Amino acid sequence: MDNIVNIIGTGVSYNDLTAAHLSLIDNADVLIGGKRHLSMFEEKDCEKIEIDKKISEISNYILSQKSNKKVVILASGDPLYYGIGSYLIKKIGKENINIHPNINSVSAAFSRIKEKWSDVKSISLHGRIFDRDFLRTFRSNNKIVVFTDIVNTPAAVSKTLLENGINWFKVCVFEKMGASDEKFEWYKLEEAVNKNFDELNIAVFISEEKSEGRSPYPGLPEDEYEHENGLITKSEVRAVTLSKLRLEDSSVFWDLGAGSGSVSVEAAFFISDGSIYSVEKNRDRVTQIKNNIKKFNCSNIEVKNLDLPEGISELPEPDRVFIGGGGKNLEKIVDESIKKLKKDGIIVINTVVLKSLETAVNSLKKHNMEPDVVQLSVSRGSAIAGELMLKSLNPVWIVTGKKE
Repeated sequence: MDNIVNIIGTGVSYNDLTAAHLSLIDNADVLIGGKRHLSMFEEKDCEKIEIDKKISEISNYILSQKSNKKVVILASGDPLYYGIGSYLIKKIGKENINIHPNINSVSAAFSRIKEKWSDVKSISLHGRIFDRDFLRTFRSNNKIVVFTDIVNTPAAVSKTLLENGINWFKVCVFEKMGASDEKFEWYKLEEAVNKNFDELNIAVFISEEKSEGRSPYPGLPEDEYEHENGLITKSEVRAVTLSKLRLEDSSVFWDLGAGSGSVSVEAAFFISDGSIYSVEKNRDRVTQIKNNIKKFNCSNIEVKNLDLPEGISELPEPDRVFIGGGGKNLEKIVDESIKKLKKDGIIVINTVVLKSLETAVNSLKKHNMEPDVVQLSVSRGSAIAGELMLKSLNPVWIVTGKKE
């Protein structure tokens, strides 16, 4: 191929094209683009090829050119931002392509609503399933732009968010951006669910809650949490438990029998790109977990009201599991958790009951896991009759196993 292929970003409208862009287009022998892009140059007398779903045929056509035709490809916005540019570079080669960027739809959208976009997270749902990974993006970010399709419409995305308890966003939908009848408007998620939007759109989701929550750290005092009658993992035990879990940034973590959610909240200190599932059967404690999550602004924690071991099969495979409460169902809960635990995953079981200690150890052995057992006894200073004395807390066994 003797000529360089020029890929031109059209911005969001014809007016975004510069004189340099228009000169390349004017001298083209072949003009390739979507139907909307080609319609901008109906009067130009040259060969025109419309890009449809069979994008591979376009690259084959370009590669098969034996003559010295000047090929110009019209792309939306910036060709290297969720555009055709990256694909064609792989197929045709960097040495055969020049990229001419333009305003992309995200910068155009944020210029209209007059918001900065240096902190925005972008996701494309073109031909994809709106799964847990995308939900995690919403839990972990305050500003998200979504490239939609005919299935993952702004209404469908808003509905999925609400169904999963993510209700703190407002959404601005931009329809026919760059056209004479362009429209953009803000909606609450509840409003967006019932709207029909033009197929040509992008959606900007911005959190309505300010990120003013305190940052958690390992071993926060118990009185920092809303909890019920002392039913909370004590701060010193929490710190040791978290060290045993060896949490990583992208871990999928189960907190089973979460109580007040204190372990979940402090796990969020370590897990920023992963996800946390805080599971509790008591509805009042579920409310406490949610209040603690809000206080510490832990947006990547998903709360589940389940009576374990029922519902474990619904959770994604974990890298780490903490069981802080199991009662008579402890053996079944441990068994089901280990079955779903990923290779090299870690499970930690805390108990103050001797019988549960035996159950935990035997359950790990049954699954060929070598139990590591620590008894933690904590005494705290307490003022009595003007003197400082030590007051003991109940000893706790911390049982750890790793799945080989």
